Amino acid sequence: MQFNEFTRRLESCHLDEETKYLLSHFYEVQSTFSKEMDKLMNICLNLANTLEGVTNLHGQTLEQVRALMEGRSNGVDVHSVRNDPEDN
Repeated sequence: MQFNEFTRRLESCHLDEETKYLLSHFYEVQSTFSKEMDKLMNICLNLANTLEGVTNLHGQTLEQVRALMEGRSNGVDVHSVRNDPEDN
């Protein structure tokens, strides 16, 4: 319900002016609080999405490092050593 609708309904009630003022103030505070909570929830959602991205990136990097380590052999690869003509 919009604030104008709330105040229109409040005017039709048989309440004293102080009570109407307090109820209007409560409505404004609640509305502001609700908007701030929406902003905070968006921040939390963005943070969660960012953390998910970092976690996925870490997992992919870890898999690539493991693949590199498995493909690497200890010592020198024989095919990479140049034959020295004096050894023949």
